[in-house]
Amino acid sequence: MSRHTETVVPPPRKIILDCLGVRIGEQRGAERFICSLIAELAAAKNEDFLLLINTSCVEFVQTLLPRSQYVVLPISGKSRALRMLVQMIVGPILATRHRAPLYVSTHLFPTFGFGCPTAGFLHDLMLYHFPSEFRPGVWRVRDKLLKLSIPSLSAIFTVSRFCAEDIAQKFPKQADSIFIVHNGSHPSLVPLPPQHRVQEVLEHLGLLDKKFVLSVLGGGKYKNPGVLVDASKALLESGRGDVQLVAVGDCIRVLREMSCPENLHVLGFVSDEVLTVLYSHASALVFPSLFEGFGIPIIEAQAISLPVICSDIPVFREVGGEGSVYVDPRSPKSIANAVITVVDSSELQQRLIHKGLENARRYTWRHSMEMFLSACEFVIGRKERKKLLRTTSV
Repeated sequence: MSRHTETVVPPPRKIILDCLGVRIGEQRGAERFICSLIAELAAAKNEDFLLLINTSCVEFVQTLLPRSQYVVLPISGKSRALRMLVQMIVGPILATRHRAPLYVSTHLFPTFGFGCPTAGFLHDLMLYHFPSEFRPGVWRVRDKLLKLSIPSLSAIFTVSRFCAEDIAQKFPKQADSIFIVHNGSHPSLVPLPPQHRVQEVLEHLGLLDKKFVLSVLGGGKYKNPGVLVDASKALLESGRGDVQLVAVGDCIRVLREMSCPENLHVLGFVSDEVLTVLYSHASALVFPSLFEGFGIPIIEAQAISLPVICSDIPVFREVGGEGSVYVDPRSPKSIANAVITVVDSSELQQRLIHKGLENARRYTWRHSMEMFLSACEFVIGRKERKKLLRTTSV
């Protein structure tokens, strides 16, 4: 009498995309990056991924993906220590259960003990370029965690050639495992409101019928918000008090403690509607940051035909291409002169708009998704090739 044995079909092999460190609502550069990447994967109906998310991501993810494509853990993602502990425990279990060919985390943590290749996103090495941004104890902990996490990864994904070279210099043993997955140029703006509403907004801000340049900037020292004060004063000293400088974003934390001239409007955080109006009526975007891993505002401005004035630093040269005017970020006079030149020259504005649009086409979220998928396939394939070589050498 023969016994019938039922064949057990293994679960599907899905790449685990660990988003436990993403906090929806903060929308910093890293959050904007991964949200856009998830949206593109969903639009492409890619079913080869399983997302691991915290409670802050549920509302966003459930509008894009079927319930079978994400796992929710009851943590908020705010506590770095708790999040990493959960990742180190749950990550290997989830990877084994789904026979994952690759485990990718949006935030680095030690991935020892995983039964599959692991990869992580590292957007920049600001930790080492601007250590003063961190309290000494926090810096030491993050330094140790980074030095422990990097060697445990099969691959590192980063957002620019500048970052890739920077990481390779700091961690030379991982130089051959760094892949570029750049940001996209899709601006997170709402449609322009009716003309009467536009005039109401500009009048309320004191900008109706005035020339102004816009700076969307964070408050960290590396963002260099303080230079906006001296650049505004330089405009006044040049007899160009008719040109206003509008500062939006977290830079208000720094600027509200300083004595700002009358031609500098410090608005802080504004609604999407107001930001859209400002973008559509500004003469240029001024982005004087001293350090970035990429510089999303540059290509977002270029994508909506706004001339760009930005710092002359390597990563901005890479990202901004020929569609930007480059200035010394430590020289208020350099910034003021560039503002005057752009505002007064319609010919230069048109050239920057044309070159900017051309440059922005290189940076789409669809292209970013394709780079990400190619990097994942390469890492998985490299693991399979190594396995084959070990088998054939026996």
